[in-house]
Amino acid sequence: MQPQRETLTDSLANIIQILQLGYRSGTLTVERNVGQAIEEGYIVFVNGRAVDAHVNAYSGMTAFSYLQT
Repeated sequence: MQPQRETLTDSLANIIQILQLGYRSGTLTVERNVGQAIEEGYIVFVNGRAVDAHVNAYSGMTAFSYLQT
């Protein structure tokens, strides 16, 4: 199955919940416009569980929590 390359959403938390409930594994890369800048980050899932995340100067669970908001 070919991975989906782009999905637009107003709620990243919904996408995260779908990945968790589906016990999915892989890396979710995210970006959003913040004024004139683009904020980029990622979350790594293993069997639906977030095991790593990074955005701006945040990493780990701090980054995961930030991305969920």
